Amino acid sequence: MRALAHALLEDFDEEHFDPSSKRHVADLQALLTDPVAQAAARALPVRPKASARRNHALYWLREAARQGDAEAGGTFASLLFRAGAPFHAASLDAFEDAARLGDLRSMLALGRACWHGCEGASPDRTRASTWLHEARARLEAAAGRDDAFAVHALIDLGQMCLRGEACAVDVGATLRLWQQAAARGQARAMRLIGDLYADGRVVAFDADAAAQWYGRALAAGDSFAKHALLRLAAVRTQRLRRAEWQAHALAGDAHAALQLARGFETGADGGDLDVDEAANWYRVAARRGHPLGMVETGKRLAAQSSPAAQGEAWFWLQLAQCAPWSQTMPAAALLASAAADRLSRQLATGRRRSIDAAVVAVRPDAQGWIDPPALG
Repeated sequence: MRALAHALLEDFDEEHFDPSSKRHVADLQALLTDPVAQAAARALPVRPKASARRNHALYWLREAARQGDAEAGGTFASLLFRAGAPFHAASLDAFEDAARLGDLRSMLALGRACWHGCEGASPDRTRASTWLHEARARLEAAAGRDDAFAVHALIDLGQMCLRGEACAVDVGATLRLWQQAAARGQARAMRLIGDLYADGRVVAFDADAAAQWYGRALAAGDSFAKHALLRLAAVRTQRLRRAEWQAHALAGDAHAALQLARGFETGADGGDLDVDEAANWYRVAARRGHPLGMVETGKRLAAQSSPAAQGEAWFWLQLAQCAPWSQTMPAAALLASAAADRLSRQLATGRRRSIDAAVVAVRPDAQGWIDPPALG
């Protein structure tokens, strides 16, 4: 029966099946509930017209599933799910029937669908967790027998754990699942583990571990591992460059702080973007006396609505125009003047004058840092 159904599906033309068509919806609903329609499907010739093949295949797949064929049950449930929203709830029950027969694909599909819910069926996290837990146990056992599908499914389940697509986000589970797949020689799993260490967001950045996993993936035949190694080399260089800039900036180099800020803001150094870090390093550059750091810090503060932030913005923009700062970088003084003109409309004249007096009196401290006075 399963062979007959698959033969029908092999040359089934998807263009002849429109899930939104009322006729096809009615045909499938009748096939599932009406004995007359079921008898008609059973009586169809082996090569029916294209418009009837899907229903004919569904009938024989369901019959095979009813006789204990887990794979046929999973295929039946999958086709039913693809038929559209009117059949989603029924397809989940069909997936569960196939899962009870031991079909791993059905366990994973049922877990994913129940976790998120779908049109016609609300999320059911308890049902999802039950079947995903069962799938994981069976996958690990099957992978130990070198089951090719199980090894690939370990990778898929790991990605689901990482993204929270069918379970709560669990990076530790992802690593364990991928390591199990890698232990069976799965090159893609090795590369994905390398990606985790090279990315540095969900686990700590570890260039040596990433390089080791990429090397194993390359040796196992993964064609993307070579490019991953090149990207890793660029990331390592970028991280070293930022580390050097940070060390120089903290030692008092205002230009290094400005370069670090620009790197975080634009990614021009090849690194990740982080607007908050960019703002922090612009402030360091400002406090170290760099006029452009003052301008950028002032502009960011001016965009805020609080009076305290706007008062500090005025301080930095005015300071960038004062000697000796304006003499070291006239272009920054012009930028500061333009930004201050826009900000002046939001500050009272008396407040501006009190801040201007503080600007004239400001001096770096013994360590070379400039701090704005309390502006109240």
